[in-house]
Amino acid sequence: MTKEELFPRSRYPKRKRTKFLLPNKHLLVFIEVYGEKTVNRPVRQTKGEYIELRSGDGESSFISAKETSATGQLTYYLSVSGTFFKVDALQFALILEEFLAGIMERHRVKLNDDESEALLDDMIERAEWEEF
Repeated sequence: MTKEELFPRSRYPKRKRTKFLLPNKHLLVFIEVYGEKTVNRPVRQTKGEYIELRSGDGESSFISAKETSATGQLTYYLSVSGTFFKVDALQFALILEEFLAGIMERHRVKLNDDESEALLDDMIERAEWEEF
């Protein structure tokens, strides 16, 4: 399925996105967040996330999506040539780890340490989000 099929505007009218380069890490991050407009469940609603991670040199990318149901159940998707396929949490984690390992090896940076996690959290917090 495509991103538009996974996150149709009719189901997810609340949308915001941001992008930034993780300083000194050779990693471009693009995030879109989707929310349902639900009168009956204003807080507990289905949410979606679309994330693109790209190496700074453009050589590789990791494109994923995740849905969180109103009950908290997570469903993971990975993109292959623009088509999303459902995967289990372990497959998702292994492919993400492989992608990050490639960037760490090519650019001789650390991406899987506490400092990088804190930097990513800070960049997400300070990012300029736009509604679309």
